[in-house]
Amino acid sequence: MSLKTLAQLLEMVAGLQRDLGLEDALPLERDILAVFGALSREGYSDVRTEALMEHPLLADVPKASFHRALRALLERGHILHADGYKTGRYRLAQHF
Repeated sequence: MSLKTLAQLLEMVAGLQRDLGLEDALPLERDILAVFGALSREGYSDVRTEALMEHPLLADVPKASFHRALRALLERGHILHADGYKTGRYRLAQHF
């Protein structure tokens, strides 16, 4: 891969983040949302915290940082608690 290709991919990612309204989100928050998207494609509507943390994009993230980012996503309305759960299971908000 060339640096030109890398630059094109980064521009594309930045455009997608803008389109989704995520330009102000922290990188970890965007990674968490990306993992939600990946797991949703696999048929999961509600996602367990453990499933998120085990994903390769998030496996090395300290637990405290992960939970702070998750709380920020909840507060912004990007994710919601799964029906019937107050912790441990989440789902993407409808605007995604």
